[in-house]
Amino acid sequence: MTIRNIIFIFFLLTVSSCKVINRNRMFQTPDDYTFNQVSEEVDLDYKIVPNDVINFQLYANDGFQLINIVSTSQTGNSMNAGGGITSYVVEHDGFIKLPVVHRIYVKGLTIRQLEMMLEDIFAETYHKPFVIIKVTNRRVFVFAGAKTTIIQLTSDNTTLFEVLAGIGGIPDNSFADQIKIIRGNPKNPEIYKIDLSTIEGMKSSGIVIQGDDIIYIETRKETITKTLALLAPYFSLISTGLLIYGLATRFGN
Repeated sequence: MTIRNIIFIFFLLTVSSCKVINRNRMFQTPDDYTFNQVSEEVDLDYKIVPNDVINFQLYANDGFQLINIVSTSQTGNSMNAGGGITSYVVEHDGFIKLPVVHRIYVKGLTIRQLEMMLEDIFAETYHKPFVIIKVTNRRVFVFAGAKTTIIQLTSDNTTLFEVLAGIGGIPDNSFADQIKIIRGNPKNPEIYKIDLSTIEGMKSSGIVIQGDDIIYIETRKETITKTLALLAPYFSLISTGLLIYGLATRFGN
């Protein structure tokens, strides 16, 4: 076996081993991939999506009864008022079924836009209606190295920076300039690439996280030490073969 053959075998083993030890890397994109751009339009407010669970409250007279509830609660008196909280689910096609108004399309609306739309609709039945909407089941999936976290979003406008702070920051083995936010239809998702390695990149950290967003923090490829550890059995096999070959050649002569 010549030195050239040994080098060739070593090259093949190295290439194949790199593929094996990095097979857990997710959401890879080509070098020339065109990412969606972060802008003020995507930073403003949470947008309602299918499967959102919405708490709906309706009060008449510009919310007078709501103020009365707060007042009686603070004085310790018993409460007996309308405007009870009821939950409704946004259907897969973006519609939601509500009392009186029946099915209306809400996908893509901000919470305030939905409140204003419902106030206009209920104005035909109630005097100066006051609507309160809250989305209660929003969550985000964070992949940071070997750690995966599902975070429940309790605020209407939770930012990327707040989510990262909630998981303890960016892991040591990850890239601060390689953060991907994947949202929308999995068949045709919007993908944003965020760079938080510089102060300039802080502008993008204010992007508002939507329900079911996937945040993926790119991890470093495995070190050469792990590559060598994976190749150790092959080295042992090759060295043993060379030893046997050398002995056979020596004693054969």
